[in-house]
Amino acid sequence: MHMRTAACTLISGLALVVAGCGMTSPAGTARSEDPPAEERIEIGPLVADAPGDLADAADGVIAGVDVGPGVRVETRTPGLDFWISENDLDAETWTALVAAFPETGLWPVGLRYLGLGGDGGRPWRSDQDVFFPEPVSDEDVLELLSAWSPLGPLEQLAPGRIAGATPMPRPFGLDIEDGPIALVPVTRPADVVARLGWIVGANYGHSAPTTSALLRSWEDRFGVYVTAIGFDELYLTASRPPQDLVSAQLLALEHYAWCPTLLEFDVPIDEYAVSLVGADDWYCWWD
Repeated sequence: MHMRTAACTLISGLALVVAGCGMTSPAGTARSEDPPAEERIEIGPLVADAPGDLADAADGVIAGVDVGPGVRVETRTPGLDFWISENDLDAETWTALVAAFPETGLWPVGLRYLGLGGDGGRPWRSDQDVFFPEPVSDEDVLELLSAWSPLGPLEQLAPGRIAGATPMPRPFGLDIEDGPIALVPVTRPADVVARLGWIVGANYGHSAPTTSALLRSWEDRFGVYVTAIGFDELYLTASRPPQDLVSAQLLALEHYAWCPTLLEFDVPIDEYAVSLVGADDWYCWWD
């Protein structure tokens, strides 16, 4: 059985922590169309020697992957732009771009727009929103989580799993619905949020640099990668999720600090921790 969901709690019609929500499957339900991690193609470290060159996307092909036409989005930091496909792209394209990342230095991120009908393309294709790319924070992750946590300071971080052969990340978010993909020049996937300069969770004291610092820690410990990002939501996939309840309980405390919406909607932390065992799709929506 393939445990692919961190939890699938539908409250007031809002998917708070997803994986397969929208199919209204309960937490822990296997999705037979997805092969278990041990059966997926194994890949090496998803690290690039240098951030990629967006000029490589000009002809619509990246490392042999057809991405079609796109637009270059300027940020408030000169020279730190990103690229967005004009067409909706599918999970297969995302997976091919991920495999090419060590060569290209361009991490693919599925984009979600605000509201029905994309609300004018916010935030990615709208003049209403601006982007401030910044370096990843060097703050201590345990201290960050303790400052964010609505449950009080954390005593320790959840132990990760030993890095080795990593299964190809799942295209969480893009497996639900095709959409535009951004190509972001970074050397490691966790840096995407800081490099985009888009703040999810700003109402809870989070920033783009500190979010990327947390994502680096999860990337190191659990093989977590950013798969899609929206106006106020983040989709992650874990290639090495926790396999025991003790680790999952510690990780649940980190998730409640990262995603305090869980507490606001009375998601029981004990049940949530159980659902994290083996869960490779992590999601948060911030108010």
